[in-house]
Amino acid sequence: MGGALLHTYDRSSGFQPGALAWRCFLSYPNDRFSVFASAQRADSLFDPQVGIMLRRAFREQFLDVTLKPRPGGWLSFIRQLDIKPVSISHTQNDDDGSIQSFSYTFQWLGLDTRKGDRISMGHSVVAEGLRAGFSPAPTLQFAPGLYWWRQNSARISTFRGRRLAVDSRLQWGGYFDGRSVQHQTEVWWRGSRHAQLSLRLELNDIQTDAGSWSTTLVGSRIGYALNARCFGSLLTQWNSAQDELNLNFRFQYIPFVGADVFLIVNQVWRGDGQGEERRFLPLRQVVMTKVIWRFVA
Repeated sequence: MGGALLHTYDRSSGFQPGALAWRCFLSYPNDRFSVFASAQRADSLFDPQVGIMLRRAFREQFLDVTLKPRPGGWLSFIRQLDIKPVSISHTQNDDDGSIQSFSYTFQWLGLDTRKGDRISMGHSVVAEGLRAGFSPAPTLQFAPGLYWWRQNSARISTFRGRRLAVDSRLQWGGYFDGRSVQHQTEVWWRGSRHAQLSLRLELNDIQTDAGSWSTTLVGSRIGYALNARCFGSLLTQWNSAQDELNLNFRFQYIPFVGADVFLIVNQVWRGDGQGEERRFLPLRQVVMTKVIWRFVA
């Protein structure tokens, strides 16, 4: 168990007793059964000008309960199950206690095989409380209010140590006052001890009363290592939301332990035109080098 208590002080406004934030937690990390619970709060006057805050003027309660038995017998191919009957995150506005965001997830299937593969499936109840209009995309606009919806998720991933590995995720169900489907798949192919290739595909489709929005992201990465001291990678990626094609080249050389030499090239092209006249025009290009030399004085 543990916790923290913080207070901020600003000389321009003087001492304010309410400029407080606190957090406490209880963790029971066991192999077959684990529990994690936490609570935290940040007052509206709490202002850490040196630091990072993801939310302001909030209260949050979190509870996660996990069952992880190790079956035997005819289920001996399963190394460990991972069932979450309860995983709740509840965030409130500090001034009136109204819901800022809420999520309850029941992971009814989760398992790791002895060969390193993993499968999981779950169901979630989600809520978002909007005090102002929210526009996640140019064609979507949600009015202030409290929105509730349900989502389902499924994921399957194979052992990354194999010559060919796959990680695929799917999430579908509600989204504010409509529905959404999100899919992401990444494939890795290890050609040799020197070379590796990965392909990535992301699809997002949102259909609501306010409008619709669909995006596609396609990417690939090639990695090659001459030896343990000289290696590099080439990443290419296109996304339909900005209609941009990105290229990133990264080279690293280690002349000796404690020294590194980097060469990085970033290029971005923007799509223009339609049909046969469509082409990609250069948008920006950056070339960077960096040399690191560590020594003991």
